[in-house]
Amino acid sequence: MKIVYTVLATAVGTALLAGCAPRPVDEYVEVGPSETAFLIALDGNTLQNQTRLQSVAFLEQNKVSAKRVIIPHKAVNVCPSCFFPKWTELASARLIRVNRSPVTREWTRPANTGTSPRNQAFAVESNESIDFDIGGTMTAHITEEDAAKFLYFYAGKSLEDVADSNIRSVISASLARQFGANSLDWGRTHKNEVFANALADAREAFGAKGITIDNLGFVEGMTYHDSRIQDAINKKFEADVQVEAAKQQLAAAETLAKAQAAVQVQQELEMRKRDLDLRAKAIEKWDGHMPQVVGGDGKLIFGINTDTRRPAAN
Repeated sequence: MKIVYTVLATAVGTALLAGCAPRPVDEYVEVGPSETAFLIALDGNTLQNQTRLQSVAFLEQNKVSAKRVIIPHKAVNVCPSCFFPKWTELASARLIRVNRSPVTREWTRPANTGTSPRNQAFAVESNESIDFDIGGTMTAHITEEDAAKFLYFYAGKSLEDVADSNIRSVISASLARQFGANSLDWGRTHKNEVFANALADAREAFGAKGITIDNLGFVEGMTYHDSRIQDAINKKFEADVQVEAAKQQLAAAETLAKAQAAVQVQQELEMRKRDLDLRAKAIEKWDGHMPQVVGGDGKLIFGINTDTRRPAAN
């Protein structure tokens, strides 16, 4: 009888202990307005579901449209061989959220500018092997339709991380290729073209991976590793400015000289016109008699002879 009572007591105790499993509490998670969520089941083929994301199509099928997601939990005995069970609570699914908010990165040289205090400017060189740095700024975002692509290629990484590593690497390679194939003078005057080509390269590389690159441009100009290069460029610029100023002064002097000559010619023409006008008026008033000048004693001094064949009488 004692044996029977012992067995019964053990069975009842085990049943009581087994009935003490914790009651799992489901988890509620809010999905932000700029986020896209995917709810991945962790039960079933657990190994596959936890170690890799099978495909973009698989993620699309598990996209969550609701803004409040319920993650189910369950009680699990983590020590089935133990006399007294050890209970724990585990989630039956995993919620993965993709932040689609636009990000802006400024890769600059000075510590007080840019996204990072580190020197993140692009280090390139011309085909004369002249090294220089040039800063860049970029803005990118993830669309709702591309969230699954981004998650498939960059699971566990934010868009900021991808921008500072993957995207920056592609842009750097494009800039190095273009600047390195041309002279320094060419690079100074074609920076816009170079960055436009780098933008096209980055868009082609990451568009299929769920990232939309909105813009890319240069900032802070070109900083040369050898300060003598910048000094020489500054001196050349000053000389060019002086030459241009001299050209402008010469052109202004020529314009002034032409204007003065034109004024003189205009004045001469006006004087000739006035003389002709006076002669025309004199002819209109002539009564047919020769004008005469009489002296104080009443004698004729001279007269204007209109007959060109004889001299005027004295």
